Amino acid sequence: MASTKSSSIGWVDEELKDLLEPDGLFRKALYVADDRNAPLHPTRNKGNEANIYLSYIIDHYDNLADVSIFVHPDRWAWHNNELMDNDLAGMIRYLKPETVVRDGYMNLRCHWVPGCPDWLFLHQDTAENIQKNERKQISERWSELFPLDEMPQVLSQPCCAQFAVSRDRILAIPKQRYVYLRTWILRTPLQDYHSGRVFEYLWQYIFTGNGVVCPTMHTCYCEGFGICFDGEEQFDKWFELRYQKAEMESRMRKLRGKPGQEVAKSDKSDKASHKALVELGKDASVDDMQAAVTALKSEMQRLRDEAFLRGRPVHHYY
Repeated sequence: MASTKSSSIGWVDEELKDLLEPDGLFRKALYVADDRNAPLHPTRNKGNEANIYLSYIIDHYDNLADVSIFVHPDRWAWHNNELMDNDLAGMIRYLKPETVVRDGYMNLRCHWVPGCPDWLFLHQDTAENIQKNERKQISERWSELFPLDEMPQVLSQPCCAQFAVSRDRILAIPKQRYVYLRTWILRTPLQDYHSGRVFEYLWQYIFTGNGVVCPTMHTCYCEGFGICFDGEEQFDKWFELRYQKAEMESRMRKLRGKPGQEVAKSDKSDKASHKALVELGKDASVDDMQAAVTALKSEMQRLRDEAFLRGRPVHHYY
């Protein structure tokens, strides 16, 4: 885990105690970027999490676990998986190590935006590309980072530099190569933010050799975390319901904010279908909309609970 002295990391022990040694199989490695007295810290506070991730690999190269998980210190973040309530503790708990061992590398974020399906076109100076500063920084420095590799046309993976890698995949790359990459971070004139962003879209290339690693979102959730919807269509349906709920809640906030607005009583039953309720007209009462939100939440919870159950291993007893 890459952290600073101001990071709140108490959640790791509180939420994951049963997974951590001595109770569980996980070993934690908490690096503090700006505290040279911390048990684990980089040689210099430079390059954001990229420096720390590489330092962990270099420091533990001969004593790696079967799977290493590289994460930020914040438990709650917008870039954590939405189906898991943006909760990093849940992502770590439900991560399927067998998938990481099988594939070698797994981005912990399942959602494509930002980063997929085609993100950085390294050979093109289009207006969209120019707005992505890391494209120019990577293309101009590609030969420094990968002197023997031809620069790919595209780099794409979901943001935001949280991933898991198998021991075999890490060891497939010589230790000196990681030292080389870390040295580049320490010597580059790029500011920390920019050097960190450069690596954000390079990790998949470093560990897989592929410029584009964008598994379908429902497959990522199922194979990566055991949250298995009944196909891509049902997965998309959950997020459509989520969008409808957000729209209805926005309408409620606007209505409640109007001076003198009276809340009309609704004759809608709590058991009314969410489909009927979300089609409410512009004159719907707050009660009507609240009933719609309640129905949407119920349907979303049902679909998600079924997805969790569908992804759990089945034990047969004879």
